[in-house]
Amino acid sequence: MTSKALDMAAGSAPAHLHGIVLGELRARNVSADAPLLDVGCGQGQLLSRLQAAGYRNLCGCDALTTPRSLTAPTRYVRAELNTPLPFQRDRFDVVTSIEVIEHLENPRAHVRELHRVCRPGGLVILSTPNTESLLSKASFLARGHFNYFGEADYPAHITPLLPIDLRRIFAEAGFAAFTHRFSNWGRIIKTAKHWQQLIRPPGNPIGSKSFSDHIFILATK
Repeated sequence: MTSKALDMAAGSAPAHLHGIVLGELRARNVSADAPLLDVGCGQGQLLSRLQAAGYRNLCGCDALTTPRSLTAPTRYVRAELNTPLPFQRDRFDVVTSIEVIEHLENPRAHVRELHRVCRPGGLVILSTPNTESLLSKASFLARGHFNYFGEADYPAHITPLLPIDLRRIFAEAGFAAFTHRFSNWGRIIKTAKHWQQLIRPPGNPIGSKSFSDHIFILATK
């Protein structure tokens, strides 16, 4: 990853995505002592939120020198995410990768690494921009690229993935089971407003594909 791409990628994913991760951990009754790795942790906002929620066995990795938001006892390991992760096989109960895969050169290698470091029966949570939202489809038709993958996003965002790509990649990586859900928060075309501020999309336990800017894959090894 180039220095420019790293600088662009060093921010934080939207806070509502972190809320979804926390909600999924609570829904699955993940223990506060379960070892959890956040791959591509950026400045550490997700890990800080999990720590505040009571999770105690946390580790983050990214290419940054010193993430600003991380505090003890959270562990941090510096790592180039386009190469194998510096952790042993079957090490973590939960592995998260939130808004990371679109930054990487080889999405299949990334998901294989998430699978490798997750213990059998453990959980992997990955999110990435939803290329099938209304906003992203309109962007593709009008400008020739998906939302989040224009010139202003390059060279940070380099790998757009369709939901079918994600399903194939997780199957190829050997996960025992996986499902998907959407963020249920999406920007209206050419505005700073979001659909959910104006309308209530039809009820759907996995969220609305058309009205969500991001998609999650929830996988069990």
